[in-house]
Amino acid sequence: MLILFTPKSQKSLSTAFIQQVIALTNQERAKLGLRALVPDSRLINAAQAHSADMAFQDYFNHTGLNGATPTSRAAAFGFPGGVGENIGAGSVSPADVVTGWMNSPGHRANILNPNYQSIGVGYFFLANDTGNVNYRHYWVQKFGLTSGNNVIPNLTDAGGTNDPGAGDPGSGNTSGNIVGTDGNDVLTGSNGNDTLSPVRTRW
Repeated sequence: MLILFTPKSQKSLSTAFIQQVIALTNQERAKLGLRALVPDSRLINAAQAHSADMAFQDYFNHTGLNGATPTSRAAAFGFPGGVGENIGAGSVSPADVVTGWMNSPGHRANILNPNYQSIGVGYFFLANDTGNVNYRHYWVQKFGLTSGNNVIPNLTDAGGTNDPGAGDPGSGNTSGNIVGTDGNDVLTGSNGNDTLSPVRTRW
């Protein structure tokens, strides 16, 4: 069944999925006695912008087509300090994407990093995904080394996006592997994305 999302329903779904991914992430951390990550509106906005940008601009990578990096995107929304980032595509639910990340060593390491204090999640569904990269469901998970503000923002309506942060040197890395600064973890894999399944799901 094809579900068509209006701008209003897209926003509501994204907000609900963001909250669920945060809860599932903290459940995984709690299993190891790690502190819960605090939501941060700046990281959420940065993650949401990147998920929509990948959907509309037809790519799947940590580095935006305009050169924006995970670090520079977070900084563009006012978040200070180092960040880590997981991305996923093709997963249809929060449980699916978190399970995929937990089954990927580099992404699991981000989720279970005891140094992270804050989290932001973005989700965007593009029903008419007709480009070369056709996953329809795009996910971004960001982690911060500084404390979160415990705010989940009202997301803007679905529509065009401009991934911020271009021109910021960020990690200085354009290969797709997240090297970062200020203690950021390294994500491994081809262009920073481990392929776990042949059914159009990527990490």
